Amino acid sequence: MRRALLVVLAAGAVFSLLYLSAWGDKKGFVGKVAPEVALTSSLNSAGKPSLSGLRGKVVLLEFWATWCPPCRASIPHLQKLHDTYGKKGLVVLSVTDEDPGTVREFVADHRMTFPVGIDDNARTMTTYGIQSIPAAFLIDTAGKVIWQGHTMELKEAQVEAALRAVKV
Repeated sequence: MRRALLVVLAAGAVFSLLYLSAWGDKKGFVGKVAPEVALTSSLNSAGKPSLSGLRGKVVLLEFWATWCPPCRASIPHLQKLHDTYGKKGLVVLSVTDEDPGTVREFVADHRMTFPVGIDDNARTMTTYGIQSIPAAFLIDTAGKVIWQGHTMELKEAQVEAALRAVKV
């Protein structure tokens, strides 16, 4: 009986380690200052957006790819957030590590008007430990991550609460 319990506990520990290595700590950045983004270029913005340059605004940083069906499904949600809250201090910054030509065509075809950054050799994705996409981080006016998760799980009420601190 004791041996069986040890086997079950060992199997649980191994499963936990595998889970964390594959998907990471789902709340790993919440409460911490968001790491800077490293972009080679961007679309729909002047220059290359940086988190330090966006202090004082609320940033929804989203990682995605053109080939990813759940990422494609989240585009209307992101566009609605951008359209509804952009003038109130929300910046949607969508980041991919794909070829700029592919992304440029995709952004035009899908009428994405929020900033889309091209990740510099996936440096930002690596810094954030991105293992699966879409993945998003809501960053407050001081640069701290206040929410982390799947893009479609972010509720408007969470964005509105974060925007209360914005001085427009």
